[in-house]
Amino acid sequence: MWSDERYRLLKLLGMVAVMFAAIAAAGVGIGVLQQSGAFNAALSWPPALTKELGLYGLIAAAFGATLIGFFIGLGLFHRKGPGAAFTDGRPFDWDLMFSGAVLWMVLLIGLAIADGETGAQILRRFNDHDAWSWVILASLGLVVFFVQSGTEEVVFRGYLQPYLAAWLGSRWIAILLATAMFTVLHLGEISVWGIASVALLGLTLGVATLRAGTIAPAVGLHVSNNWLQVLASPDITNATVRQQDFQQLIVLCAIWTMWLLYETSGDRDAN
Repeated sequence: MWSDERYRLLKLLGMVAVMFAAIAAAGVGIGVLQQSGAFNAALSWPPALTKELGLYGLIAAAFGATLIGFFIGLGLFHRKGPGAAFTDGRPFDWDLMFSGAVLWMVLLIGLAIADGETGAQILRRFNDHDAWSWVILASLGLVVFFVQSGTEEVVFRGYLQPYLAAWLGSRWIAILLATAMFTVLHLGEISVWGIASVALLGLTLGVATLRAGTIAPAVGLHVSNNWLQVLASPDITNATVRQQDFQQLIVLCAIWTMWLLYETSGDRDAN
């Protein structure tokens, strides 16, 4: 799909420029809306709910703009439609996405129950909002993190990974480079174990995409991971990741990857 590309570096830089331009445009738009008083109605909501919905709004605007910019760049520089960033030609497997998301949620919830400290923290978190506020946060959060995580998967695993593979002639080097760039994107307030965790998750997502031939399972894992973690702790950062958390993540990623290998074994045999 990407083997016939020319001027690869220039096109890649062009894609990055268009995405940043889209983010900048979204920032200007939010500023204009804020100045016009479009968000004043939110001032009457409970402060805790307003704070978290504000975070959701920023995430949705930033990543929604990135995705729009990405698709514009894909057509402008590569003359390809959106589908080029979703699969390698195989169908986008919705069942694989949903089942991957559910499995990851079960693993995270099971881990929280097994870890008494984390479970107690989540129980205390329920006192932050009333029932209707939780319904709003959970439903809107699912949409927001589908956009956020889906955008990252489209860019890193759907586009960058196969693009680099065609350029460099190695799928595994492409996975490592895409994972490295994905990890750099998440630098900020971060610990050594936080960096290792982001890299491990990125590597798992990259291998899953290569195996399935579609970003579907990676999107499912990524959405459920971010959605549940932010619902449980909206102030969570990678700086809080401990060695114990990283070791637990290794186990979760191994279980999830073994499930994916089993689910896709028939497809691989057929090919």
